[in-house]
Amino acid sequence: MAKRKKLPKAIAVRLKIIGSALAICAVVFLPTTIVLAIGMMPTIAASVIDRSRGKFLTLSVGLLNAAACLPFILYLWHVGNSIENALELMVQARTIIIIYVIAALGYVVDFAVTG
Repeated sequence: MAKRKKLPKAIAVRLKIIGSALAICAVVFLPTTIVLAIGMMPTIAASVIDRSRGKFLTLSVGLLNAAACLPFILYLWHVGNSIENALELMVQARTIIIIYVIAALGYVVDFAVTG
């Protein structure tokens, strides 16, 4: 088994700080995090299955997926950024269908461009 290269200490510290800041933001903005965690699942799946060098599938699915989540996040902020509103929004079939179909268009775009 090949040895893993260690990151330089400055980069490792920077990554820990960024990770900690993201974790704190995820807790503070928990309703938005819930919408993004459920809505961005196609991007996570694309990231796992994409073995290409440039990760273009992940990029195309992720960008369209984020664009599909944005109107629902804005709606959540408009009606009140609470956990109840986030869960109520994400259990609606219409919301999930819209987000996931637009994410599926990312697969179509990737196939059309890369073949």
